[in-house]
Amino acid sequence: MFVVLAGCDWSQYGFDTGHSGWNPTEQTITPVSVQGLTIRWSGLGRRPVVGGGLVLSVSNDNTSSIVARDTQTGAVRWTKTGGFGGPAISGDTVYATTGASATTLHAINLATGNDRWR
Repeated sequence: MFVVLAGCDWSQYGFDTGHSGWNPTEQTITPVSVQGLTIRWSGLGRRPVVGGGLVLSVSNDNTSSIVARDTQTGAVRWTKTGGFGGPAISGDTVYATTGASATTLHAINLATGNDRWR
């Protein structure tokens, strides 16, 4: 399960290139405020990233699809099948690899899930 906070984009897994899982600019969660958090929605998936009002994760099933959910409601906006590794977001484009050795790089429209190129 993953938690999404309003206004807090994580464009790659683990927040940064070192996958530290720490956002040095985060001001919303403190030792005091964490006690008041409640679950708005939850979803299953691996390697979540957040951007453009969406949370993207790789499905836990054998398809390894990218599932894009609305950050506010959790509603699925689009799904892209194809055996993907973890996605990363830059601007309005999602980048993800497919293939046993991550041999194909895909550029995917963040809003629609349509291929830009591969």
